Amino acid sequence: MKFQPYSLCGHPLHSTRSVFAIRCARGAMSSGRPLKPAEIKSMPDSHKHRLRLPADIRRGLVHRTVLGLSRLLMLAALLPLGACSKPTGEQVDGGMATANISPYNHTGDYIHQLYIDGQWGGNSYAYGGGGSFVCCITYPRKWHQGLQAKVRWTTSSSNPNASLEEGKPTWHEKVVPIERYEKSGTRLNVHFLPNEEVRLIIWNGASGTEGYPGPPPPQAPPDWPPWEHAQSRQDKPLAPPKLAEH
Repeated sequence: MKFQPYSLCGHPLHSTRSVFAIRCARGAMSSGRPLKPAEIKSMPDSHKHRLRLPADIRRGLVHRTVLGLSRLLMLAALLPLGACSKPTGEQVDGGMATANISPYNHTGDYIHQLYIDGQWGGNSYAYGGGGSFVCCITYPRKWHQGLQAKVRWTTSSSNPNASLEEGKPTWHEKVVPIERYEKSGTRLNVHFLPNEEVRLIIWNGASGTEGYPGPPPPQAPPDWPPWEHAQSRQDKPLAPPKLAEH
């Protein structure tokens, strides 16, 4: 049995009348009937380029393509916002909750940046913190023994007149237990204490609120910052010498 090539509109595509098949195909497309895949596949390569969509169909395809790409870009732009817009302290999948990171610096060094289990948590000036927070970390709603997080942070001297060595940021890293909590909270308060001590406290508020189990808010020493006090002492005029009594 001899194989017969696929015919279009009654004209074999390999015949000399294939030009009529091309015209018929273009007519079918312009009338709204799409060509079958087999019709296009069996068409000679020398004729495929002659199949052109009508102008109104091409414009419609371009419009739908641009509209689809615009919607895709809008959806992609909204995804990062959705990732950080989870209501803090609320239950999420797997019995977990989210909390904002709020650092407190109880030292005289400047904290350039900090990370909690890889999540960036901002920075903190000497004897400052608590006034801002960064979204966010995920933690179990129910505390359990062995719950901990890896804390990484960089510090340098707060003195603007410090040497290059003193002003060079130094990395620190420590695995810190998350202190026991009875209920989920909206904040993970991170307390940086002297001697590289760090405390992690889940709480529904800031340090210093009623019942807070952690340290009070940082408080600078009376002579802080020492370089400004030293400068003020140098600028203070000397008292006139006392005259000897006769």
